[in-house]
Amino acid sequence: MVFGTVAVARSAETASPRPGAAGVLVGTTVIVTGVVAGVLPLLWVGGFFGGIGFGASFSGTVRAISPLTAPHQRAGTFAAIYLVAYLSFGVPAIVAGVLDASIGLLGTVIAYGVVIVLAAAAGLAAQLRLSHMFR
Repeated sequence: MVFGTVAVARSAETASPRPGAAGVLVGTTVIVTGVVAGVLPLLWVGGFFGGIGFGASFSGTVRAISPLTAPHQRAGTFAAIYLVAYLSFGVPAIVAGVLDASIGLLGTVIAYGVVIVLAAAAGLAAQLRLSHMFR
């Protein structure tokens, strides 16, 4: 995550979520491939790219929202951002724990990965579409 944040630190805040979403997309695909194939180094590589992607997306989003928020509203805005961020990690982990009993660990990893890939692809497509609309 730190590498992604540092990599996009000097880029425009509106540009960093695009490579970030691509990193999450690639990283998750590599992780799921590594789990299915049973190749541990793929998990490391996928985690690295996914972490870079998440860091780039998160820091770009925070940098884009920050100047748009009035000073007296920043505490509430950032509290909401971090609440959603932590829920986006916690709720799927609970759902995965419940799914494990019914579809097994491998099925849960594949389903979790597919949902993340679809969400990242949808986010990337929306960002690309919006960037073309506002040129």
